[in-house]
Amino acid sequence: MQDKKMVLCIVLSMLITVSAISTSLGDAQSDCTLTITVSPLGAGVTNPSEGTHGYPVNTSVDVFRIHRPYSMLDHWELNGTGVGEGNEPYEPSITVLMNASYVLTCVYYLIEPFKAISITPLAAAVELGSSVNFVANVTGGLKPYSFQCMWTIHE
Repeated sequence: MQDKKMVLCIVLSMLITVSAISTSLGDAQSDCTLTITVSPLGAGVTNPSEGTHGYPVNTSVDVFRIHRPYSMLDHWELNGTGVGEGNEPYEPSITVLMNASYVLTCVYYLIEPFKAISITPLAAAVELGSSVNFVANVTGGLKPYSFQCMWTIHE
C-alpha cells in the first residue's frame, strides 16, 4: 500500500514541473500584438474580430473580412501603409507575419444603394421574329447592374 502512494506523489510532482516550464516558455514567445480595425466604422467585420490580439513571434495570422451591404473592400493598411488592393471578391483575407506588433486596418468604401431604376419602353408589342430594345437607367449603386425580366405572352 505504501508503494502506491509513493508512485502517485512522483507523478504529481512531474506534472507540476512540466506545467511550470510550459507556462514560462509561452509567456516568453507571446510578445507581438495585432490590433485589427475596420474603416469606416461598421462597414464590415473581421475574423479574428476587431481589437488587440497577442501572438507568438513569427506566427502567420490570416485575417478574413466580411463586408456588410453597401460596402466593398478598398484595401488593407498595415501600420498606416496600403498593402493590398481589394478587387472584390478576390482578396477575402490577408496574412500577417507577426515578427513585430502591427495595426491592421480593413478599409472599405461605401456603395450608394440604388435610388431609382427606369426602363424604357415599359411595354412593347413584338411581331414574331422581330426584336425590341429595352434601356435601363439607374441612379446610384455600383456597376455592373443585374436585372431580371418577366415576359407575358398573349396569343
